[in-house]
Amino acid sequence: MRTAQSCCSLCLCVSVVKEVALQPPNPEWSKYELPPLPELGEPADWNALFGRPGPLIVEIGCGGGRTLIGMALARPAENFLAVERAGEYYRVLRERVTRRALRNVRVTRVEAEYLLSRLFPDECVREYHVYFPDPWPKRRHHKRRLFTSEFCANLRRTLIPGGVLFLATDHLDYYREVLPRLQAVVAVQEHPGPWEDAPLGRTNYEVKYLKEGRPIYRLVGTKGARGEGRGARDPFHKSHCSHSSHSTS
Repeated sequence: MRTAQSCCSLCLCVSVVKEVALQPPNPEWSKYELPPLPELGEPADWNALFGRPGPLIVEIGCGGGRTLIGMALARPAENFLAVERAGEYYRVLRERVTRRALRNVRVTRVEAEYLLSRLFPDECVREYHVYFPDPWPKRRHHKRRLFTSEFCANLRRTLIPGGVLFLATDHLDYYREVLPRLQAVVAVQEHPGPWEDAPLGRTNYEVKYLKEGRPIYRLVGTKGARGEGRGARDPFHKSHCSHSSHSTS
């Protein structure tokens, strides 16, 4: 999810913050937030953090949680990690997860780069979801972009064999930069059409941009048994998309 770099982002931040403004601290939050970094260990024990074993699904930059909460409701046997740095979105996300008592969700504000490089052991993540990451369009800010070569290498390292990355962006320059880096580490299948489970968009940004007629650049990347994919598996195929009816925005 993009940070508040534009007018539309600022407006969205204002609207979602109203949902939790002036609410007192909720003692239930601690059940869903990751503990402080010194308590996590490197790498972290993710089965212990969720209190059970299960496939790990990670969304980086999940905003208020529309997509991740929908997945968690539809797939209760899997463990979901929601990563969001922006404080306004994070507070909304945390409150929504707490209100729904989603025991299969944990939320964190840890930097994604640190998470992958230090807290994830090898081959521990089944799916990564990254939708509309901040493109940092100014050249002097390109170094802040998420999909560096190091990040892509850690993404490959932490995916299980057959694990999948889902990526969408409306920024063509960023997509062109990211594409060869991902092709070097996973088998990439570009996905020019809408997602089958959510033809109107998986996220608030995608819904908004499709209504505006903006082109969306999507891909699915799969890690094969030896780091080479054999075609991308999409767990959002129609048989898995019951969550698409849940609106958490």
